[in-house]
Amino acid sequence: MSEGRKAITSAFDDVLDAEWKRVHQRRKLADQHEDKTEGRPENLVGLAFSGGGIRSATFNLGVIQKLNKSGLLNKVDYLSTVSGGGYLGGSYTWFASKLNKGFPFEEGRLCFVENSSENSDGTPKKMVEWLRKHGSYLVDGISGGKWSFVAAILLGSVVNLAIIVPVLMAFLWLGGLNWIPPFMSSTVDLFPFLKVDPLIPALSFFQFLFRSGLVMLAGLIGFMILYGVFSGLVHAFPFKGRARIFRYMGMMLWVSLSCIVAGLIPELAAFHKESDSVVAQIVQGLGGLSAIVSPLFTSSDDNNASVVKQIIVGIGLFLVVYLGLVHLYRISVDLPGGMIFSLVGVSVVGSIFSNINRYSLHRYYRDRLLEAYMPPANVDDVLAGRSPLDLHASNACHMDKIGQTEAPFHLINTNMVTVSSKCDRLKSRGGDSFVISPEYCGAPSTGYADSAKWTKGSMDLATAYSISGAAVGSNTLALTQYRPIAFLMSVFNIRLGYWTRNPFANKTGSTNFQKAIRANPIVCALKEMTGLGFSENSWHVKLTDGGHFENLGVYELIRRQCDTIIVSDAGMDSEWKFEDLGNLIELLEEDCLAEITDLDLDLISPDERGRSPLPVIRGKIRYINADSSSGEPKDGVLIYVKTTMPKDLKDESIEIYKRQNPDFPDQSTMDQFFDRAQFEAYRQLGNEIGQKVVACYEKPDECADKDGVAKVVSDSENTEEN
Repeated sequence: MSEGRKAITSAFDDVLDAEWKRVHQRRKLADQHEDKTEGRPENLVGLAFSGGGIRSATFNLGVIQKLNKSGLLNKVDYLSTVSGGGYLGGSYTWFASKLNKGFPFEEGRLCFVENSSENSDGTPKKMVEWLRKHGSYLVDGISGGKWSFVAAILLGSVVNLAIIVPVLMAFLWLGGLNWIPPFMSSTVDLFPFLKVDPLIPALSFFQFLFRSGLVMLAGLIGFMILYGVFSGLVHAFPFKGRARIFRYMGMMLWVSLSCIVAGLIPELAAFHKESDSVVAQIVQGLGGLSAIVSPLFTSSDDNNASVVKQIIVGIGLFLVVYLGLVHLYRISVDLPGGMIFSLVGVSVVGSIFSNINRYSLHRYYRDRLLEAYMPPANVDDVLAGRSPLDLHASNACHMDKIGQTEAPFHLINTNMVTVSSKCDRLKSRGGDSFVISPEYCGAPSTGYADSAKWTKGSMDLATAYSISGAAVGSNTLALTQYRPIAFLMSVFNIRLGYWTRNPFANKTGSTNFQKAIRANPIVCALKEMTGLGFSENSWHVKLTDGGHFENLGVYELIRRQCDTIIVSDAGMDSEWKFEDLGNLIELLEEDCLAEITDLDLDLISPDERGRSPLPVIRGKIRYINADSSSGEPKDGVLIYVKTTMPKDLKDESIEIYKRQNPDFPDQSTMDQFFDRAQFEAYRQLGNEIGQKVVACYEKPDECADKDGVAKVVSDSENTEEN
């Protein structure tokens, strides 16, 4: 760590100072001469690759090939990637900044070279062929395959069940014991149905919950009656008082009903047993069936149908979880306490020695991406069978060890889950922008830690961009924040997210033990089930797909006030709603960072034939708090790129693929299994559109206004006809 450099800081200026030194160094290596050698570089250029899985990575491969060929890539200072865009960004950073090679992605469809395994600068000739070969990265590779993929899912579920189920059983077993003194005497006549038999010395926890819930519910009903009777006394209920009353009534209603429902678990278990499970199994089966089948009978285009679907799915999933706990209670109460707590002991010991990030699907996902996008420099020899695949160096490519070359400084965007934050803004958003880079890692709400100090420098490049693409997980999107869904996903460990130390865990006063301890699987699972403990102040935080916060990768470039930002939006948007762009604009305005203006979306939207006048448009960035000698806010330029079929498309192979696959280029993000034809279609489309990006950067009038665009399009059409 250089002298004066802070190991941990809450000041974003410290982060910028470190990054600007990198940018000055990059420009010197890239022969980009400038007057300044320190401080904020002039005319900062940022390039952002959006989320979208392998579709984004492949489309942007074509874009970056064209940017490199034109020389525009040499002017880019920042590379900001999200999710699938990070696959390609990580690959470029690996070759350019770690292996110190030239641009690794050769032009052309195929490049058969028999006599030489690499270019004169050591760059592999067949890197694109390697990527094409790994289009189905999840089931390709040395440990890939469909059954390996299934085994990886089962591994995470089985291990997680072995760790968390004994703990749940212990809670249920203890809840069934009579260890709570009766809270009501049998002489109380106010609620006769709540009388406790004096022969019973104590209540079980479930009985206590049930009775408490009834008492709270009765009290709530009584209070509601009183409130209604005295509602005529308007002066007695000021606005703040009314708001507080309704908030507390809502909380009491939720708590009382939850206590009643939980308290009924033993009764339902007894009924389940006495009725030979027939009725209970029918109810449980109907619940599961409603959760699975109901989406088939409701249309997403109908708002009323959508609401009905959500209600049916919600009830069904609740029944699945609730009756699952009833089953587990039956099993628990029939087992000796010694056996249960022996299992808990084994579970606790296992949780201490295990690593939740390594037995979950995250690890398999990360290793497949590592092999697909970070092969060794002798990739040509590996493809030809002349050398074995050696991923040792790739596996050990730590973020803090990535040196600076002429390649852009890489920002990897992730989302830090904050669904239980006390900050209303973070809680409503459900996350905060958490950046991983070679200099500093962190979020505005946590502060930033030196990459060499955070997690003792163990964060590697493959893990970082895998986290950025961790789209599957509980407590992220609105759907997975729904408690039954979050509970089921947590129990079966269906997630790609990553648990890690909060950057402020290295703050002064922390013991070495506190700094070294990793997230405990039992604690993490309980947090994910309940949605509690996810905040910017938690000792350990959960990082997920950066698209859960902002899917274009532009937010952090705006925070760095880049003069020009080129963003390639390759996310799925078959209905052309521009949701990711809308989310970005909303975030920027809420955080008082900037306003995006003058983007003519009609120019990029397809016509009735599915063709767009232009795949690239240009807008303005109005920075709200920028420094300017004139006192006016500074303006930047946004070049917005979209995966679309341009009107003047020249590549016939893309047209043929489109005829065979009408959803192209907006095929589902769930499709992470590209064949060679699909790979080439997206790459070639990116290559053609990349040329238009260069033209838009160099000739602003060609994508700035309708009249200019109309002229360019008509000229190109006339040229083709002639």
